This record gives sequence, structure tokens and C-alpha cells, in this order.
Amino acid sequence: MEDLFFKDEDVIKVINEVEIYITKDLNNSQDIQKLKENHLFLAIYDIAHTFYLNYIDINNCVTISSARTLSRKLYELLLYLKYILETDSESRKRAERYFSYNEYEKVRVLVSNAKDGGFSQQDIINLESKLTNLKKLFIKTFSNSKIKVNKVNDIKKWYMEKGTSNKKIGNIELLSKYLNMDYYYQHIYRSFSSDVHSIGNEKNKTIYILATNLYISNREIEGFYQESSLSSEIELSSFTNYIVSRFIELCCDFTNKKELWSGYKQKFEEYYNNKWNYKQITND
Repeated sequence: MEDLFFKDEDVIKVINEVEIYITKDLNNSQDIQKLKENHLFLAIYDIAHTFYLNYIDINNCVTISSARTLSRKLYELLLYLKYILETDSESRKRAERYFSYNEYEKVRVLVSNAKDGGFSQQDIINLESKLTNLKKLFIKTFSNSKIKVNKVNDIKKWYMEKGTSNKKIGNIELLSKYLNMDYYYQHIYRSFSSDVHSIGNEKNKTIYILATNLYISNREIEGFYQESSLSSEIELSSFTNYIVSRFIELCCDFTNKKELWSGYKQKFEEYYNNKWNYKQITND
């Protein structure tokens, strides 16, 4: 994978600013429980911290397939952050749904696997009771939304909304469209899906893989494979750089540290323009 513009320490710096911002009114570490009901602050921190961990991993990837999988994850986290922060009037409720969904899903999976997981009958009863309560809490988070929710099966995703066509937003594709990010979903994110989902390749892809291996066997790989590999790496690095730039910009807006993003913005635009102008010249 090509070198990325943003270094690990750049993302660490942004995470530190998020931590400073959400803990600015705390006197000491014992006061941390005061944040328990501040779903917005905690959701932003959780998403930002998870983003940071995945970005560290992407810089240490051995294969381009693994890097694409992590880049998809970064894109999803960017959408979550953008969705929660989209509007001040909805941000706290959306953050509450984010945690309510995470807690519900964790217990739901435990209940579904309880009988095979060595749990006692009493443990299973306790888990089922907890799940029932979490269902009610999860449904309640939609009480003031535009969508009527009577049971948990009415909820497709925690970020469920009604789009402009009154269609329920229940997947990453529709969320991308809702947030005006559908170009990146259609042209890049979706093309990485084969690295995540355990499905077979289409016929042309299979022929390509077979032909590549034959060229390798005959030691004729350079002309055939190098251009495709380079193209994939450029696409991946460009997509990842864009995701990280938007992530940093959103975090800086949230923490009122716009000057931090301004410092990155100029350098990133220069890097981007120089890189792609150079690529265009060498390809002409």
C-alpha cells in the first residue's frame, strides 16, 4: 500500500483534543462517572477511539486485502460520526441510540449462543431478562423520531431515519446517500466488499486470478500485474486519505479546534494536488 498522508501521531493528536474537550469540566479521574449520561460525548469518543485503533492497524497491514477491509471500517465510522453530528437537535438522541444498540446487540448475541456456551439455566434466564429490558430501552430511543417503532424488529439499524423519498435508512448504502456520500460508496466502498463478505468471485475476476497465476508461473508478471496493483494501491490510499481528512475535520469542528484542521488542510491540499498532477503528467 502507498504511504498515507496522515501519520499515526496526527490521529493521536486529534484523539487527545477530543479527550481534553469532553473532560474539560472534570476535576479529577474520579469525576469520570459524571459523563455516564452524556451519550453524545461518550459516543464521539468511542467512535474516534475505534477509528484511531483501526488506522494504526491499516498502517501495519501486510496485504492490500486487509487494508481495504480496514478502510471500509474507517468509512463506516466516519459515517457514524457525521450522522451523529449532523444536527444539534438530534445529536444527543442519536448518540443514545448508538449505545443502546451496542448494548442490545451484545446481550442478544450472548442469548443466542447461551445454550452452546456453557451457561447455567439461571444465567440464561438472567440474560433473557436483561435482553427484554434492553429491547424496551432501545425502542424508547425512537420515541421522538419520525419513524414509528412498536417492536425491536421494526428497527433496521440504530441510524434508521426516513430519507427524502420516505424510504427507511437501514444500511450503509442508504446512510451514505442520506449524508451525500453516495459517490464514495458506489465507486470505492462497494468495490472493496469482496474482501469482507465470504462470497465467490464473478467469472471475469476468476479468469483474471487464473491468468495472473499463470503469468507468475511463466515469470511474465511484471507487465501484467504491476499496473493493476499500483492502480489498486492508489485507489485505496486516496480513499483512506479522504476518510481521515474528513474525520479530522469533523473532530476539530466538534472540539472547536478549527485551527488544527486548517494547519492540515493546506498541507493536505498541496499533497493531493501535487500527487494527482504528477500522476496525470506521467500517464499522458
